Amino acid sequence: MQAFWNGELSFSEGIVVYRGLSADNSQHAHATLQITVSGTDPITLQDELGAHHSGQAIYVRPGVKHALFAKSEITLILIEPQSALAAASLSEFPAADIGLLSEPLRSIITDDKSPSAIMSELKRFALPHDAPLDERLAAAMELLKEVPLKNAIQRVATHCGLSESRLRAIAQKQLGIPLSKWLLWCAIARAGQATADGKSLVQAAMIGGFSDQAHYTRTVRKLLGVTPGQTRHLF
Repeated sequence: MQAFWNGELSFSEGIVVYRGLSADNSQHAHATLQITVSGTDPITLQDELGAHHSGQAIYVRPGVKHALFAKSEITLILIEPQSALAAASLSEFPAADIGLLSEPLRSIITDDKSPSAIMSELKRFALPHDAPLDERLAAAMELLKEVPLKNAIQRVATHCGLSESRLRAIAQKQLGIPLSKWLLWCAIARAGQATADGKSLVQAAMIGGFSDQAHYTRTVRKLLGVTPGQTRHLF
Protein backbone atom coordinates (compact mmCIF):
# COMPACT_ATOMS: atom_id res chain seq x y z
CA MET A 1 0.00 0.00 0.00
CA GLN A 2 1.05 3.58 -0.48
CA ALA A 3 2.14 6.00 2.24
CA PHE A 4 -0.32 8.73 1.29
CA TRP A 5 -3.84 9.08 -0.01
CA ASN A 6 -3.96 9.73 -3.74
CA GLY A 7 -7.27 9.77 -5.58
CA GLU A 8 -10.39 11.83 -6.23
CA LEU A 9 -11.75 13.95 -3.40
CA SER A 10 -14.92 15.89 -2.70
CA PHE A 11 -14.58 18.02 0.42
CA SER A 12 -17.30 20.07 2.07
CA GLU A 13 -18.10 21.38 5.52
CA GLY A 14 -18.63 18.31 7.69
CA ILE A 15 -18.02 15.61 5.09
CA VAL A 16 -15.22 14.18 2.96
CA VAL A 17 -15.80 11.68 0.14
CA TYR A 18 -12.62 10.08 -1.23
CA ARG A 19 -12.21 7.52 -4.00
CA GLY A 20 -8.90 5.86 -4.69
CA LEU A 21 -6.38 3.49 -3.20
CA SER A 22 -6.01 3.33 0.57
CA ALA A 23 -2.95 4.56 2.39
CA ASP A 24 -1.13 2.11 4.67
CA ASN A 25 -2.95 2.85 7.93
CA SER A 26 -1.70 1.78 11.33
CA GLN A 27 -4.10 1.61 14.27
CA HIS A 28 -5.73 5.01 14.78
CA ALA A 29 -8.95 6.68 15.82
CA HIS A 30 -10.43 9.94 14.63
CA ALA A 31 -13.32 12.18 15.53
CA THR A 32 -15.38 11.46 12.43
CA LEU A 33 -17.83 8.72 11.54
CA GLN A 34 -16.23 6.58 8.82
CA ILE A 35 -17.90 4.64 6.02
CA THR A 36 -15.79 2.55 3.64
CA VAL A 37 -17.17 0.85 0.52
CA SER A 38 -15.53 -1.30 -2.16
CA GLY A 39 -17.24 -2.34 -5.37
CA THR A 40 -14.81 -5.23 -5.92
CA ASP A 41 -12.63 -6.87 -3.25
CA PRO A 42 -13.78 -7.05 0.38
CA ILE A 43 -12.37 -4.51 2.84
CA THR A 44 -10.88 -5.57 6.17
CA LEU A 45 -10.85 -3.42 9.28
CA GLN A 46 -8.87 -4.56 12.30
CA ASP A 47 -10.05 -3.30 15.69
CA GLU A 48 -7.80 -2.51 18.65
CA LEU A 49 -8.20 -6.05 20.02
CA GLY A 50 -6.95 -7.53 16.76
CA ALA A 51 -10.31 -8.83 15.54
CA HIS A 52 -11.01 -8.52 11.82
CA HIS A 53 -14.21 -7.19 10.27
CA SER A 54 -14.59 -7.86 6.54
CA GLY A 55 -17.15 -6.89 3.94
CA GLN A 56 -17.70 -4.57 1.00
CA ALA A 57 -19.35 -1.79 3.02
CA ILE A 58 -18.27 -1.15 6.61
CA TYR A 59 -18.87 1.65 9.10
CA VAL A 60 -16.70 2.71 12.07
CA ARG A 61 -18.21 4.83 14.83
CA PRO A 62 -16.37 8.03 15.89
CA GLY A 63 -13.46 7.54 18.27
CA VAL A 64 -13.08 3.78 17.61
CA LYS A 65 -9.54 2.54 16.97
CA HIS A 66 -9.06 0.63 13.74
CA ALA A 67 -6.73 -0.08 10.84
CA LEU A 68 -7.99 -0.24 7.26
CA PHE A 69 -6.75 -2.78 4.70
CA ALA A 70 -8.02 -2.69 1.13
CA LYS A 71 -6.52 -4.32 -1.96
CA SER A 72 -8.43 -2.29 -4.53
CA GLU A 73 -10.00 1.13 -4.97
CA ILE A 74 -12.37 2.21 -2.22
CA THR A 75 -14.87 4.96 -1.49
CA LEU A 76 -14.09 6.39 1.93
CA ILE A 77 -16.47 8.82 3.64
CA LEU A 78 -15.69 10.80 6.80
CA ILE A 79 -18.57 12.61 8.50
CA GLU A 80 -18.51 15.22 11.26
CA PRO A 81 -20.15 13.44 14.25
CA GLN A 82 -22.15 16.49 15.34
CA SER A 83 -23.77 16.91 11.92
CA ALA A 84 -27.31 16.07 10.84
CA LEU A 85 -25.83 13.56 8.38
CA ALA A 86 -24.05 11.69 11.18
CA ALA A 87 -27.25 11.57 13.24
CA ALA A 88 -29.21 10.25 10.27
CA SER A 89 -26.51 7.70 9.42
CA LEU A 90 -25.97 6.43 12.97
CA SER A 91 -29.69 5.81 13.33
CA GLU A 92 -29.34 3.22 10.54
CA PHE A 93 -26.43 1.33 12.16
CA PRO A 94 -26.48 -1.63 14.56
CA ALA A 95 -25.08 -1.06 18.07
CA ALA A 96 -21.59 -2.41 17.28
CA ASP A 97 -18.62 -0.01 17.00
CA ILE A 98 -17.63 -1.57 13.65
CA GLY A 99 -20.15 -3.28 11.40
CA LEU A 100 -21.59 -3.82 7.95
CA LEU A 101 -23.42 -0.97 6.25
CA SER A 102 -27.03 -1.61 5.35
CA GLU A 103 -29.67 0.12 3.23
CA PRO A 104 -30.56 2.90 2.51
CA LEU A 105 -27.02 4.29 2.80
CA ARG A 106 -25.46 1.41 0.88
CA SER A 107 -27.56 2.21 -2.19
CA ILE A 108 -26.27 5.81 -2.21
CA ILE A 109 -22.58 4.86 -2.24
CA THR A 110 -21.88 3.12 -5.55
CA ASP A 111 -18.94 3.02 -7.94
CA ASP A 112 -20.91 4.52 -10.83
CA LYS A 113 -21.30 7.83 -8.94
CA SER A 114 -18.56 10.43 -8.53
CA PRO A 115 -17.52 11.52 -5.02
CA SER A 116 -19.31 14.85 -5.54
CA ALA A 117 -22.51 13.09 -6.59
CA ILE A 118 -22.36 10.82 -3.54
CA MET A 119 -21.83 13.85 -1.32
CA SER A 120 -24.87 15.60 -2.78
CA GLU A 121 -27.07 12.55 -2.23
CA LEU A 122 -25.85 12.12 1.35
CA LYS A 123 -26.65 15.75 2.11
CA ARG A 124 -30.17 15.29 0.77
CA PHE A 125 -30.49 12.15 2.89
CA ALA A 126 -29.66 14.19 6.00
CA LEU A 127 -31.54 17.41 5.14
CA PRO A 128 -34.25 16.51 2.62
CA HIS A 129 -36.03 19.87 3.02
CA ASP A 130 -33.17 22.30 2.53
CA ALA A 131 -34.36 25.91 3.08
CA PRO A 132 -32.68 29.05 1.66
CA LEU A 133 -29.94 30.38 3.95
CA ASP A 134 -30.80 33.17 6.33
CA GLU A 135 -29.19 36.30 4.84
CA ARG A 136 -27.42 37.10 8.10
CA LEU A 137 -25.97 33.59 8.27
CA ALA A 138 -24.87 33.78 4.63
CA ALA A 139 -23.07 37.09 5.33
CA ALA A 140 -21.44 35.64 8.45
CA MET A 141 -20.24 32.56 6.56
CA GLU A 142 -18.56 34.71 3.90
CA LEU A 143 -16.73 36.70 6.59
CA LEU A 144 -15.73 33.57 8.52
CA LYS A 145 -13.94 32.22 5.46
CA GLU A 146 -11.48 35.11 5.63
CA VAL A 147 -10.71 35.60 9.34
CA PRO A 148 -8.33 33.81 11.77
CA LEU A 149 -10.00 31.04 13.78
CA LYS A 150 -9.48 32.50 17.25
CA ASN A 151 -12.69 34.19 18.49
CA ALA A 152 -13.87 34.34 14.86
CA ILE A 153 -17.54 33.57 15.51
CA GLN A 154 -17.83 36.17 18.26
CA ARG A 155 -16.28 38.88 16.09
CA VAL A 156 -18.36 38.06 13.01
CA ALA A 157 -21.63 37.84 14.98
CA THR A 158 -21.08 41.38 16.26
CA HIS A 159 -20.33 42.61 12.74
CA CYS A 160 -23.58 41.04 11.47
CA GLY A 161 -25.70 42.52 14.25
CA LEU A 162 -26.41 39.18 15.96
CA SER A 163 -25.55 37.76 19.34
CA GLU A 164 -23.08 34.89 19.17
CA SER A 165 -25.66 32.45 20.57
CA ARG A 166 -28.26 33.51 17.99
CA LEU A 167 -25.82 33.09 15.11
CA ARG A 168 -24.85 29.64 16.37
CA ALA A 169 -28.51 28.62 16.69
CA ILE A 170 -29.35 29.73 13.14
CA ALA A 171 -26.31 27.89 11.77
CA GLN A 172 -27.12 24.65 13.60
CA LYS A 173 -30.66 24.66 12.22
CA GLN A 174 -29.77 25.51 8.63
CA LEU A 175 -26.37 23.88 8.17
CA GLY A 176 -26.99 20.75 10.22
CA ILE A 177 -23.60 21.21 11.89
CA PRO A 178 -22.30 23.42 14.72
CA LEU A 179 -20.86 26.65 13.32
CA SER A 180 -17.56 26.07 15.14
CA LYS A 181 -17.14 22.73 13.35
CA TRP A 182 -18.17 24.23 10.01
CA LEU A 183 -15.44 26.81 10.53
CA LEU A 184 -12.77 24.18 11.20
CA TRP A 185 -13.69 22.21 8.07
CA CYS A 186 -13.49 25.41 6.00
CA ALA A 187 -10.07 26.17 7.46
CA ILE A 188 -8.79 22.69 6.58
CA ALA A 189 -10.06 23.11 3.02
CA ARG A 190 -8.27 26.47 2.61
CA ALA A 191 -5.03 25.13 4.05
CA GLY A 192 -5.24 21.97 1.96
CA GLN A 193 -5.72 23.97 -1.22
CA ALA A 194 -2.75 26.17 -0.28
CA THR A 195 -0.58 23.06 0.10
CA ALA A 196 -1.75 21.79 -3.29
CA ASP A 197 -0.78 25.18 -4.74
CA GLY A 198 2.79 24.66 -3.54
CA LYS A 199 2.74 26.46 -0.20
CA SER A 200 4.64 25.04 2.75
CA LEU A 201 2.73 23.59 5.70
CA VAL A 202 3.60 26.70 7.73
CA GLN A 203 2.20 28.97 5.00
CA ALA A 204 -0.84 26.73 4.53
CA ALA A 205 -1.61 26.87 8.25
CA MET A 206 -1.55 30.68 8.15
CA ILE A 207 -3.78 30.79 5.06
CA GLY A 208 -6.23 28.44 6.78
CA GLY A 209 -6.39 30.71 9.81
CA PHE A 210 -4.68 28.30 12.22
CA SER A 211 -2.43 29.67 14.95
CA ASP A 212 0.54 27.65 13.66
CA GLN A 213 1.51 24.48 11.80
CA ALA A 214 1.08 22.32 14.91
CA HIS A 215 -2.52 23.55 15.32
CA TYR A 216 -3.23 22.71 11.68
CA THR A 217 -1.69 19.24 11.95
CA ARG A 218 -3.55 18.41 15.18
CA THR A 219 -6.87 19.49 13.69
CA VAL A 220 -6.45 17.45 10.50
CA ARG A 221 -5.35 14.34 12.39
CA LYS A 222 -8.25 14.64 14.84
CA LEU A 223 -10.91 15.06 12.15
CA LEU A 224 -9.51 12.94 9.31
CA GLY A 225 -7.15 10.48 11.05
CA VAL A 226 -4.19 11.43 8.81
CA THR A 227 -1.61 14.20 8.65
CA PRO A 228 -1.69 17.13 6.18
CA GLY A 229 1.27 15.57 4.37
CA GLN A 230 -0.70 12.39 3.67
CA THR A 231 -3.51 14.37 2.03
CA ARG A 232 -1.36 16.76 -0.01
CA HIS A 233 -2.25 15.05 -3.32
CA LEU A 234 -6.01 15.31 -2.79
CA PHE A 235 -6.86 19.02 -2.81
